[in-house]
Amino acid sequence: MTIGTEQVELLSPRAREKRAQVLTAAQKLFLENGFARTSMEAIRLEAGVSKPTLYNYFASKEDLFIAVVHNLMDDFADDWLPAIRGEVTIRNEAELRITLLKLVQNIGAAMLRPDYVNLIRVVIAETPSFPRLGDIFSSSVPTRGMQTVAAILEQARQQGVVVIDDIEASTRMLVGPMIITLVMDGLLISGKPRKPAPERIEALVNEYMKAITP
Repeated sequence: MTIGTEQVELLSPRAREKRAQVLTAAQKLFLENGFARTSMEAIRLEAGVSKPTLYNYFASKEDLFIAVVHNLMDDFADDWLPAIRGEVTIRNEAELRITLLKLVQNIGAAMLRPDYVNLIRVVIAETPSFPRLGDIFSSSVPTRGMQTVAAILEQARQQGVVVIDDIEASTRMLVGPMIITLVMDGLLISGKPRKPAPERIEALVNEYMKAITP
């Protein structure tokens, strides 16, 4: 039996601690070795738990991998969602520009975290043999990011700040170049991933603003 996220709160503090212990060990090994080269026995040894304890929380390696991905995705989202949570008011172009710039900067910082970079590499390598993984990944941070941008643009449209016919297409117009910038300037470089130059991010948002404002 696998204990789902919604059931975790029903566990005792000790049981939650044990489950977290297993997740921490699994995350370390999956990101270091990939899915195929990580065994449940290796995870058990890394976590320092018994076999019955391991399988009490996760029925299979696939279930454990999915839990690790969800856990990481929630962690990444927490890095950038606070930038736009709460009352985001878009009354003019200046407020829209500031909101989008802050969002792009925070998403960029989250995407360039070493554990996120390692996760992307694992997802790309393992998806052909584990197709469900790609769906899980795309439904988490990428989808939530798109939904966040779309909500901001919809509010701006209602206030007459932007002229947009297709919210989804306009969202992709920002997210696509943002990802390309992060990959080209932040990931496809020698050494550790690094944030693109702030002026490049600002230029991206400024050019986007020209395309969607009257």
